Amino acid sequence: MLRQVEWFAGRPDEYQMREIQARSFAFAGRRREASESFAHAAALAETRGPLAEKARILANEANLNAIFGFLQLAKKQALLVLALLEKERIAHEELLPSLIQQLDSQPLAWTLALCGETARAQSLAGGFARKLPLDTMHNSVWLPLIHATLELKRGSAAGPEKAIQLLQPARQYEAAISFRPAWMRGQAQLEAKNGALAASEFQKIIEHRGWDALSLLWPLAHLGLARAAALEGDVVKSRQAYENFFQLWKDADVDLPVLIEAKREYERLK
Repeated sequence: MLRQVEWFAGRPDEYQMREIQARSFAFAGRRREASESFAHAAALAETRGPLAEKARILANEANLNAIFGFLQLAKKQALLVLALLEKERIAHEELLPSLIQQLDSQPLAWTLALCGETARAQSLAGGFARKLPLDTMHNSVWLPLIHATLELKRGSAAGPEKAIQLLQPARQYEAAISFRPAWMRGQAQLEAKNGALAASEFQKIIEHRGWDALSLLWPLAHLGLARAAALEGDVVKSRQAYENFFQLWKDADVDLPVLIEAKREYERLK
């Protein structure tokens, strides 16, 4: 990665390599270093690329922080991106792909849904659907993902099963947006106490890393496997999956909420 960063230095698309570097740090749980690389990438994008690229990069950082468990920070960052879009009159659909089609963007609606911001998430998702009614990826994948996430965040007894149903249309597009639908189905199955079904979703992620080699959801799938095995009462398998996750995140920041919770679960399991 350092060799690639050095090669891209000074070139017009250096900001994209810096974003890839940020994702590699996030993959290993090194959030602070990821944040520094995201900031560098955004600053470069502001001077060398379309301003929409800066907004896309900042939106992706907000989403990763939501997945790490820093919900207040993610919400604040997402709202700042929304303000930037409004100020610069950037359309939301400009954030979806990068210029070279190698880096996508999570809709801000999904980040806000992960943060439990129901009204804002629904408003953004609905607005996009009305503006681009024939957008297959948004209507068949992102909208179900956003609505399923909101169902889980509501915490109702019927939420997990409803979330699983909502995610059905996304199955035929699994590889197109990395592991997100499978990861959310796994979360829903965990909440529904269906350990075996949850494990199958997380295992699918682990077996298809090539869909997105630097996705934060890949190491977190090992954590999902650990939780699924614990639900099934398989302590040995669960402990092994936790230990695999901790090995992947051996250099991770110690203050990550998702890591702190995983360590608590592991201690209770022992």
